[in-house]
Amino acid sequence: MACLLAAAAAYWVLGRGTPRPTGTWAIGALLGSFALAVVSYAPLFENAAEGVVPNVSRLLSNVASLAAATAVLAVSFQLNVTSPALAVLLICLGLTLPAVVYPISQVRRRRWEVRSFEALTFLWQDLAAAMPENVLSSADFSEEAANDSDFLLQRRVIEISDGILALGPYRSRRVQETAQRTFEAGTEEGAAAVEAAVVKAALAAAKAGRFADEVASRSADAASRKDLRADTQWLLLVADAYAHRAGRVVDGDQPAKVGA
Repeated sequence: MACLLAAAAAYWVLGRGTPRPTGTWAIGALLGSFALAVVSYAPLFENAAEGVVPNVSRLLSNVASLAAATAVLAVSFQLNVTSPALAVLLICLGLTLPAVVYPISQVRRRRWEVRSFEALTFLWQDLAAAMPENVLSSADFSEEAANDSDFLLQRRVIEISDGILALGPYRSRRVQETAQRTFEAGTEEGAAAVEAAVVKAALAAAKAGRFADEVASRSADAASRKDLRADTQWLLLVADAYAHRAGRVVDGDQPAKVGA
């Protein structure tokens, strides 16, 4: 929709030739403003904006909606007598759009957070059992935090990441190389499967008190993640591979199985 509106704005201003009729620039501004308003509600844009400046996406969407409403007023002063009615309709749409779309985007975000929290449970349980000191007790949560899906997911991601980091001396390069030959390490899913195999073997080694002869390097995919959502998406891949794929390597390379 945003691309369609932007294309229409470009055609209206640049593609109609000269002389341009009255209201050409106002209509172009109107279409362009609505294109920006639509883009500002796209999840990809929201995530990118939030990664740079927290809580800025709603401000940007409101600014875009206000710009659209202003453009509607400009059009209404330049077109025929029917334009005021259209202007009122579009202004109402522009002003109510944030009130309607924002709650929907928040519901979608919370649903993703809850699903991600649950999907990470299996991997988190094994790491928490091996290193309970990394887990924040639920008794330390305030009542508000205990019901905050964003906070709970953030805690789970941090605790998993800390647990994987603490396994450093037990991460076997031999297991890592075996997993790289087994899975397509050039893909994100393959890299996650390699990491899952290393983590599963490291948990077994930690339980047995056996340090790795050669320590495996940290996953480059994990190191490249810069925000909570990116970390979560990576760990979701690792958790899925840990539950369903890592045993193919670990069972043949490390006799003691954890979480399988």
